[in-house]
Amino acid sequence: MTIANRRFGIEIEIVGTTRDRVIEAFRAAGLACESQSYNHEVCAAWKLVDDGSLSRGGFEVVSPILCGEEGVAEVVKAAHALVEAGAQANNTCGLHVHVDARGMSTESIVNVARRYARFETEIESWMPRARNQNSTYCRQVRGTNFDELMRAAGARFEYTDRGRVNLGAMARHGTIEFRHHAGTTSAEKMENWIRFCVGFLEASIIAPAPVATVTAETPATPPVVPTTTDTLETMAAALFAGHSHVLELSGWRNWLTDRINSIYGFEGALSASRYEPIRERVRTFVEAERALRLANRNNPTTATTTQVEF
Repeated sequence: MTIANRRFGIEIEIVGTTRDRVIEAFRAAGLACESQSYNHEVCAAWKLVDDGSLSRGGFEVVSPILCGEEGVAEVVKAAHALVEAGAQANNTCGLHVHVDARGMSTESIVNVARRYARFETEIESWMPRARNQNSTYCRQVRGTNFDELMRAAGARFEYTDRGRVNLGAMARHGTIEFRHHAGTTSAEKMENWIRFCVGFLEASIIAPAPVATVTAETPATPPVVPTTTDTLETMAAALFAGHSHVLELSGWRNWLTDRINSIYGFEGALSASRYEPIRERVRTFVEAERALRLANRNNPTTATTTQVEF
């Protein structure tokens, strides 16, 4: 699955190694890397900074601004370098992904958190149990008053700064930070979490209602109104043309209904004129979600035993 051409950054919390060893491994892999004191400055190179929440003298490895497939490839290279340096992750560590949200409306920004709350229990099933304890540094999203969150937009969402979805990062970086994933040095898990987070944000963007332009030569066309013959199967066939494997998975009807409803509203999505605008966003999200879930299932040492069908 090709990742959207949206900028992102990653923070990898690690223990069990030294800064000198990480710098040496990164430079051997052709990645610029330097050690710094704790700061929030964007750097052109990978940087190693203090993190007081980590045990065993751990520290944080922070990427420069990355983008697209090239950025994902750089993360994979960095993960391999961390393994070479002897880095480890324990239950004090997390993996955080920042996704560029500049230009998004307040409604769309809040919708990222709103949708995460809706699917949070399901996402928890992909994570180690220790990561689902609603801790100080990884607070759950469900239970949030989203009306209050909309009103807090003027305060830049600062009180969400340690939640699983941190909207407070908008103030400093213009990003939304996804903080739920457990610490890892697995290149596969890093890649899949990045793809999931970018796809989730893309699928949460609320598009403005289309505006018809009517001229004297072109009479107004009445909007397409869903009818009782417009079934979920009809919509799914149009959305996933060429990707019929989606329709073979158990529970796809409920899954698709929830996701389409969270993007546009289900009845609006039934309109044939809406198929094209949402097809890629829904497909990107479902493929990223499946990849992340499969990666976590295949590693029983860090994944929970909870299994889900879709």
